[in-house]
Amino acid sequence: MRAAFRPSVSRLVVLTLAGAALVTGGLFMQTTRGQVANQSLDQQIAARESKIGPKDAVGHEELARFLFKHARYDEALDQVKAALAINPQFQDAILLKHIIEKKLLSLAAGHQTATTVPASHKVHKLLTMKDIYKIRLWELSRPELRLNAPKPLEGKIVGGDKTLQRFWTHVILRDPRYENQNLTRRDREHFMRPSNFPNQVHFMLQMGTAKYWNKIEILSDPAAMQVFRTTVQPFVLQSCATVGCHRGQDFKGFKLFGAGGTPNIRETYTNFYILSTYAYKGQNLINRGSPQLSLIYQYALPRADAAYRHPGKKPITYRTFNRQKILNWIESLRYPSHDYGVSYQVPKSASK
Repeated sequence: MRAAFRPSVSRLVVLTLAGAALVTGGLFMQTTRGQVANQSLDQQIAARESKIGPKDAVGHEELARFLFKHARYDEALDQVKAALAINPQFQDAILLKHIIEKKLLSLAAGHQTATTVPASHKVHKLLTMKDIYKIRLWELSRPELRLNAPKPLEGKIVGGDKTLQRFWTHVILRDPRYENQNLTRRDREHFMRPSNFPNQVHFMLQMGTAKYWNKIEILSDPAAMQVFRTTVQPFVLQSCATVGCHRGQDFKGFKLFGAGGTPNIRETYTNFYILSTYAYKGQNLINRGSPQLSLIYQYALPRADAAYRHPGKKPITYRTFNRQKILNWIESLRYPSHDYGVSYQVPKSASK
């Protein structure tokens, strides 16, 4: 992980907040005029985000500054939280988080009228990092919640020991299954150990409510999402996200993101969410109960073999692909699916 950037006084950047000038360290990432002319703001954001590694706290913090500069306050807050999840002691990120939160509070309090709030603040085309944490949580398989899992589960409990202590006292100790177990302080200390994170998640999922679920931030991709990112999504984008279909401004039905390049994390999870929730004439694109009836599988079959044929006039561009991989992946998804608790409006066209 790169060390947190420590600027000299001559390189301080001034951010204006609610009429007051607040000074914070760091520089906005630079973009040449030629790049700006050839890229939309969303493309610039996606390009910057694609360069951020899984442990790159500085990269998230720099992107948060860029988003703040362009009045994308909610997204900026997600990025700075991602930076602090990696490095909780990152002072530049701590200060920036304070600035962003005050800005959002001032907007909510009416200090800035609705007519002056950028449209990008009101409508988000992609899922936020908070949404992604929720999807990761509910797509975890049971083996991934074991302490001896081949790939350790990465994440954090928001609020740390305070949240865990509250859960221990108000949930575990009051549960009939544990009331007569004579649990000791040593049991509590063992439960609260950082190395016990998979068990903490397991207990919160089994015994908690949304109050505690929302305190869990999963920082690593579940196995099902790794397969989606590397195998399923490339096939879907190559076959479906072509010009005039589910791509660009003139998309049909629903829109997919990141075609023609390497989708970043927010594009990937947004595509997954869209495919998971979208239905056409009562049939789901992803049918977890009957994977063979999933439209993403049916549309990949030769028309003569398909129970449901693609409705578009333009035929799907088929690639050489083992369609069994799609079925295997759908079967690996959590069933029945859980409500992620995500508030997102799937981009839909007037004509489906």
